[in-house]
Amino acid sequence: MRPGVLVSIFFAVCVSSNDVKTEDYAKIKLSEIESNFKLDATNPPYAISDKTTKRCVAPCWDGEFYKRKQLERVHKVSAYQTKEEELTSYNSNPENSSTLTLTKSTAITEARTQGWTVGGIMDSGLLKITAQYTDTITVGKIETKTVGTEYPCPPLHECVIETWTFHVRITGVCSEPKPMLDCGGTHDLCATKEPHKRPCRSFSKNTVSGSKVEDECKDYMEDRKAPCEITTPVEESQKPYTVIVFRSAKKSSKRSELDQPQPDYQIISAN
Repeated sequence: MRPGVLVSIFFAVCVSSNDVKTEDYAKIKLSEIESNFKLDATNPPYAISDKTTKRCVAPCWDGEFYKRKQLERVHKVSAYQTKEEELTSYNSNPENSSTLTLTKSTAITEARTQGWTVGGIMDSGLLKITAQYTDTITVGKIETKTVGTEYPCPPLHECVIETWTFHVRITGVCSEPKPMLDCGGTHDLCATKEPHKRPCRSFSKNTVSGSKVEDECKDYMEDRKAPCEITTPVEESQKPYTVIVFRSAKKSSKRSELDQPQPDYQIISAN
């Protein structure tokens, strides 16, 4: 099956990354994702399970049986970011800055909910993010991109360069998994009450679980719903959407962490 763009996510970045502190910038972006998320009711996210293929001959050579459920209502959208430390350095020179050189940025993606197909779009004027995830994408995937960034670390400062990767966690209500068949088109097996009229009679005998299609449909209740959750990273051009952040703090001679100055944050780049 070919996945489509199934979720619409819209947010508008009202403040430039140069106008706010990085920690505030992150909060703003996370809040915008959460508050402006919209579900495309005509093409909701869906999950496929219990796949099996059998020889059919007609109307198709091989038919694929599966169960399909979809997200029907969104209760809550939670946005968050994972952080990966790329470089850490302490500049012990009391007078001159040192240089941190970043050659690659690592995006750490949280495990996606396997079996789901989810797509989305974020549009904030200059920034346009599209996303499409399928069950063929490796769960817990780590992706890197090559960058060439040099950043000065001030005298007597500890400096860190991090990559932040944005995610969304969607909780809501899903439909009952429906027995389906791809064979010369997509067929709702339970919509056909007479077995001899179903395409690919192999599936009228047994499914992957060993029960007859009639038994599957007997157990299926269209009005029955269940809580469900989807976790997925935000992507841009099929790559995780990330922000590279520079963090620095002057080291105090005092030992107490309470006496240490708060770090300064600066955004190096956002893809």
